[in-house]
Amino acid sequence: MMTLHEYLKSNAIRQMDFAPRIGVTQGTVSRFCTGRAVPDIITAAKIQKETDGAVPMAVWAPEEYRLGAQTPQKGVV
Repeated sequence: MMTLHEYLKSNAIRQMDFAPRIGVTQGTVSRFCTGRAVPDIITAAKIQKETDGAVPMAVWAPEEYRLGAQTPQKGVV
């Protein structure tokens, strides 16, 4: 799974060029890349589509909600 920052860097795409593709400002893309903001589900879907799945929606979910992640069982010490 690749982060948005990694994707943009590896594909030499500037934040200001990517932003209009997903309907946000360059500043918003910057906040997504640094982790200061998390996209809503619609924007996360747009990012997944624009990156051809390289940055899946799951990258924005807390680790315990990601597919395949093990979740702690209640009552188990």
